[in-house]
Amino acid sequence: TLRIPITLLDQPFLYGGFTGLGLEVGAQTALYPLTAGTFTWERVVGFQAKLSAEYTLGAGADLTLYAAFNILTNGWWSYSIGIEGLSLF
Repeated sequence: TLRIPITLLDQPFLYGGFTGLGLEVGAQTALYPLTAGTFTWERVVGFQAKLSAEYTLGAGADLTLYAAFNILTNGWWSYSIGIEGLSLF
């Protein structure tokens, strides 16, 4: 996994402000057994990309808004949009 900071921000917005923007890219491999009791395996490689924005709400909460996309070499894919947070309250 490689994390790339795109820029530092200082944009005020609704009782806080955006403080950073970043991109994370990565790759991972896994082996899955094809059938139980045999020694045949399927190798799958996955690739990920995640774009995130950091938001500070007042002095007590840090939020990370993100959109992530994952794709596997066997054709499966997924995406997620969410918020991760840390509060000091």
